[in-house]
Amino acid sequence: MSKKQEAAVAAVAAVTAVAAATADVASEEHAAQDADIEGVESKEAAPATTEKTALAAALAEQRLIAVLQRCIAVIVTVDLFVGMYFLANTDAQTGEGNTTSPTVSAGSGDGLNSLSASIFAHASQPGLAERASALEHLPAVTAALADPTPAPAEALLDVPFIAQLPQWPSGCESVAAVMALDYAGVDISVADFVGNYLPRGNAPYYSGDRLLSVNPIKAFPGDPASADGWYIFALPMSEALSKLHSGVYYSTGGTLDDLCRQRVAHGEPVLVWITSNLSRPYLQLTVYDEDEPDTELQFIGNAHCVVLVGYDAEYFYVNDPLSGKAVAYPRETAELAFQWMGAQAIILDTTTGRPK
Repeated sequence: MSKKQEAAVAAVAAVTAVAAATADVASEEHAAQDADIEGVESKEAAPATTEKTALAAALAEQRLIAVLQRCIAVIVTVDLFVGMYFLANTDAQTGEGNTTSPTVSAGSGDGLNSLSASIFAHASQPGLAERASALEHLPAVTAALADPTPAPAEALLDVPFIAQLPQWPSGCESVAAVMALDYAGVDISVADFVGNYLPRGNAPYYSGDRLLSVNPIKAFPGDPASADGWYIFALPMSEALSKLHSGVYYSTGGTLDDLCRQRVAHGEPVLVWITSNLSRPYLQLTVYDEDEPDTELQFIGNAHCVVLVGYDAEYFYVNDPLSGKAVAYPRETAELAFQWMGAQAIILDTTTGRPK
């Protein structure tokens, strides 16, 4: 049996197994949610006088929403498994495969692909270390906390929600930033942030036979109010936010669980870079840095930014500018999407930091 046939057989088996498991999980969750609903109703009958009661009610509501998202999560999980299995057994062993699509490195236990390697390369360009140092760079989110209290098993921050559409079709980072700033006490609109604080540069354009653009590690290519805009990475966004709040931290190299237990649990919202619908990153355009024309940039077609606002044993909760408030993302799938995008994050310390 050829490698492609083996991959196809494994894919079918995976889909079958996931489908069966999903049926069992759906049945169990239905019963569990009935119990949750009854618990919430009984709490509503009595005066809700504690933060714990409010938190339980909010989490119960989000778990109900998560039932619908389970189907999407299953599809995404199967897609990730099939893609990783197939590419690992074709590109690594036979050299076959689509050379224009992201590929998984052979033997890479963390599932990072070549496109993610490009993101990490951008994040380590000369001069960036000095910029990051000025923002108290936290490579693994290990800075000592003012409050050493152990993190609770679950938490959910009431971060105000702002919808990205229709006004900001490519402005997820700016919308997410304003949500977090609002929670931190900064009174600013998305339009004000984009017009006066967001670093912006040229969208892709031709110069001779080369397609050039500003590097997203320096500025946003284009206009976030246009569907033709692209995205901006965490470091320049950190620099923009630091003009509005004193407690801005730029972070790379950690995990979503680190961020939740060390930051969100202590009342600090976190901007995180993931992919839309938690799907695999894909290459949409290859351009060159207009400041360094020999530097190739791979523009990702599904880069996305959300605000990490909560967690429990099964889910991370985010304010997703495209989807809604406190959307439940399955832990493993969300973590993979976060790592694929270079584990980039911005922390707003609302404990010691203050609006400027």
